[in-house]
Amino acid sequence: TPRQQDVLMLKNTIINKGALLTMNVFHPKHSASTIIDVWWLFDDGGLTLLLPYLLRRRKRWRNCQFRIFSCVSGDKDDAERQHISMASLLAKFRINYADLHVLHGLNKPPNEKETEKFQQILQTWNQNNEAFPISDHEYEANKDKIKRGLKLHEYLLEYSSKSTLVVVTLPIPRKQSISAALYLAYLDAISYNLPPILFLRGNQKNVLTYYS
Repeated sequence: TPRQQDVLMLKNTIINKGALLTMNVFHPKHSASTIIDVWWLFDDGGLTLLLPYLLRRRKRWRNCQFRIFSCVSGDKDDAERQHISMASLLAKFRINYADLHVLHGLNKPPNEKETEKFQQILQTWNQNNEAFPISDHEYEANKDKIKRGLKLHEYLLEYSSKSTLVVVTLPIPRKQSISAALYLAYLDAISYNLPPILFLRGNQKNVLTYYS
């Protein structure tokens, strides 16, 4: 039947065929040309760094390149200071990486293409969900955060568009400051047209330790 064609039986578990095919992206053994990018945007206790690091200890991912990115809102000097600080911290945690990049200018306006794409996302949502629209007032109240997210997407496209896996610190909004619809549209805009992305966020409890 059509229903049977859409699912597969695997050890008495029904799994959507599309989901199974997507999972197979990570099954082949990866070579040194394969890249895991970590965008560590906030101090979340280190979980955003720890999980990709543990993933690389698995046989299939052991030879992958491991790149770490961070962003600052300030200028080039702020980025250089952040780079020195992060390099020192990663050395203490004994985390090996291929490249460390600290990008500046996160508060600069995104390009028009990014803004137009986000407006299309909002327009599509409002057309299909008239009972729960995203209002202009809500958009304006969160405009600065959205602009930073769109600028982040520019950086992701520039540096991580050919990576195998991209891990990004999950932005957590303040309680009751944004609707679920606008928040998900925001995440959709960040991850649009990119390789598989894992949004990850710790709870500010340290999961990385070092001996001083």
